[in-house]
Amino acid sequence: ESVQRDARGIFLAVQLEWGGLKLQLASVYCPNDSPARLEFLGPTSPVAAAWAHDPDNSVFLGDWNFVEQPAADRRWARQPAGPDPNGDGPSAAAWRQAAPAAVDAYRLLHPRRHGFTFFHSSNGHLARLDRAYVSSSLQRHVLACDDWPSCVSDHHPLVLDILPKVLPTPAGRGLRRARLDFWSSEPHRAEFQQWVETQVQHAPATDAALMQWYPGF
Repeated sequence: ESVQRDARGIFLAVQLEWGGLKLQLASVYCPNDSPARLEFLGPTSPVAAAWAHDPDNSVFLGDWNFVEQPAADRRWARQPAGPDPNGDGPSAAAWRQAAPAAVDAYRLLHPRRHGFTFFHSSNGHLARLDRAYVSSSLQRHVLACDDWPSCVSDHHPLVLDILPKVLPTPAGRGLRRARLDFWSSEPHRAEFQQWVETQVQHAPATDAALMQWYPGF
């Protein structure tokens, strides 16, 4: 089946071909509650099954509701009590078990940058919850990955740019084009029309021959 989905609608994976690449593209929304998140990422979950189905050609993007590196990817105005108040450690471990070779596209390009996609104004909480993971074999195709500033919600959209496997062939210079400034001169226009009529009389009768003859007549 080309489409895999979670019954709750918080996970959707599709198989597609683009730019010479065969990809499994998935949209992910991890539950905010830590126990539910662990179940969502667990070894029997649709997320784990989908990654295992195509570990070499997968792109998983979405709101993960945890971070793998809290020191780099969270900031608080008022730090909550406890060593891991958001359950980042167990969630990160569950994800790594499900997708051991997944590469964080943002960290691949920005290994030391502090960037955040989630902003909570009431408690001054910042976090990089929205991330894109790619298979390790796709690393060379990652061109850009960054958040897009927006005031619509407390999350910024994440934009991932991927290079195709086969770049499109650039267009050449094309056929030489004649300047038509003379068209404003009635004598020159009449002379040109007479020349075209003479040339058309010698045009080939078959379509294939006409296609070969036309550009250079």
